[in-house]
Amino acid sequence: MKVMAFNPKRIRPYFQNTPIVIVGVFFVIAFVLGLWWLNKQPISDNKDYIFLFSVFIAGIGWIVNIYYATKHQRAQHTINTLLSHARDPSYHKYFKEFNKTYGDDRIIELKEIQSNSEMKEGAIYLLNEYEFMAAAIKSKDLDYSLMKNTKRKQVCTLYRRCEPFIKNVRGDTVNKVSTSKIYEHLKDLYEDWSEEDK
Repeated sequence: MKVMAFNPKRIRPYFQNTPIVIVGVFFVIAFVLGLWWLNKQPISDNKDYIFLFSVFIAGIGWIVNIYYATKHQRAQHTINTLLSHARDPSYHKYFKEFNKTYGDDRIIELKEIQSNSEMKEGAIYLLNEYEFMAAAIKSKDLDYSLMKNTKRKQVCTLYRRCEPFIKNVRGDTVNKVSTSKIYEHLKDLYEDWSEEDK
């Protein structure tokens, strides 16, 4: 039976603000209960209703502000990560040497990587880079849509080309999918993003 560390669908944008949504729902419930309680009072002053509506509007304003601030911070952090990645000399070195040695698109046989220590080191470096990125997307530290729009092709291409090596490292076989944690986030992200290519 195929075992997944997490459902890749859960890292999509509409799940990234779940805590804010939950707070908003509880806030609305509290507002409705407040109205119900005031209506049950034998004597209700208009000031009580004004106060309740004022608190409700202020709360909604706070939630909206937190939502956009969080969204902006995540987007800015994503952009900074992409810029840092683009300037990383080690990444460009391994990426260039990797494509020069194995071509641009073909699937690389396991023995080809294992027989070349330098290219094996390069493959591990590149896969680790994207595993870190995939884990950050899962934890919502990076913006899902922005990363997908900029990195989907590179992630899917590298994973597909190195899949024999990844399966060997993870211990996957034809009849069994390993529960290994190695490249688990990258594996799930690839399965999610590669759906558009089917």
